[in-house]
Amino acid sequence: MCIRDSYHKAKEAHIATVTYPGMVIVSLSYPEPSARYRLTWALPSKKVQGINKRFQNIINQLLELNSNNTSLEYENLLDIIRITAEEHFELDENDKNKLEVAILIYDFKKKCLNTCLANYPSDDERWRWSFKYGNGISGRTFKTGRPTVFRKSLLEDNKPHHYLFGDESAVQKIDDIPEEILLAIPLGLSHIENPSHYGVLRLSTKLHIPKLAQGLEDDVRTTLFARAANKFCYEILNKIPPQPSQ
Repeated sequence: MCIRDSYHKAKEAHIATVTYPGMVIVSLSYPEPSARYRLTWALPSKKVQGINKRFQNIINQLLELNSNNTSLEYENLLDIIRITAEEHFELDENDKNKLEVAILIYDFKKKCLNTCLANYPSDDERWRWSFKYGNGISGRTFKTGRPTVFRKSLLEDNKPHHYLFGDESAVQKIDDIPEEILLAIPLGLSHIENPSHYGVLRLSTKLHIPKLAQGLEDDVRTTLFARAANKFCYEILNKIPPQPSQ
């Protein structure tokens, strides 16, 4: 029995609606004053498939990486994602090799996203960036399970936004934001019965790239790239032999 079946009656009565996998919105037109309401549903009777032990070991291995010990296999993954983005958004030749790719893995023990893989320079401060669940663009992307597009040129001074630095400090000046364009993609195993998020992919650039900005305005185009990048991450990471534990 799945969750979707357990509330179908409420859905037919226009009480409950599903806006996105894992999110249910319940509304009553004329609620009684001081009344209490409770939404319940049956959990699946069988154990569903999730992240397997081997892939979990790879994720744990990623959490131990830093800018000085990234292997060739991981670098190839970043190159594949960068080249795919260049082709997908049809970037001009002079705009290629300017995209930055970073993979943040969620540490379930510390409850935060850590930067584990990136093509940043080794002295880039973003290697040390981490975000708590739901905080900043990366944290919100991981929490909602939806891609997020950020463009610095659209921000206005003294207007609220969700961009935070790695220490989760607020941005005082818009010019201090290092990225002009940012696409954050939730990494998850959507092809299994019980989807599980394990991190966030950040595709960014410090320069304004017109074709990238234009392409990200197309939700369908952005979604297609997000799915392709997600697939590459899982398939390539799953082929990398886990390192023996120390």
